[in-house]
Amino acid sequence: MSRILSICTKVSDGFAARFIEDGKEVADYNGYVPDLMPNDHYGDYIELDIDIDSGKILNWRKPTKAQLKALNTKDMKVKTFNTMNLIVIGTVNFMWNKSFRQKVDEQRVYIGDVHIMCETDREISKATEKALLKLMKKANSSLLTDGRDFFTTRGNVITQIKHGSFNGILNMHKEEVHELLYE
Repeated sequence: MSRILSICTKVSDGFAARFIEDGKEVADYNGYVPDLMPNDHYGDYIELDIDIDSGKILNWRKPTKAQLKALNTKDMKVKTFNTMNLIVIGTVNFMWNKSFRQKVDEQRVYIGDVHIMCETDREISKATEKALLKLMKKANSSLLTDGRDFFTTRGNVITQIKHGSFNGILNMHKEEVHELLYE
């Protein structure tokens, strides 16, 4: 008699995993469900068939080297700018004082007008935080996008944010965003 627990859960881009080798963490991944997971998950679903008596995952396939490499912190996070496939967009900087002058080459946004969605906080590793801050400083922008939503960093977390001007910024940079995220 075979007893199987079949699990299907939608995680969207909320998948998190750590890859540990010989007791040492070698990768820290947050984002869409990676290709090494079984079944047709479309980056959003985890489907596992577990033998209740043995605890074995029946539909598990041994990951390829390429799939494991995609989880590697250095390869994944730096090449895609972080673990959620975000890119720096525009030249947006947040101001803490409501009275400021706009600059021609930079959009300044009063932080009090930004909807900060703390419930979306995702922890990032120190290495990812450092690489991301370097990219943001180089671009002179604190705004990140996945091509649909907007984010920024708050210490060791990435947080989704909303503001009325962000979609306009995305529209101005849509070709660049598409090239960096989807090609």
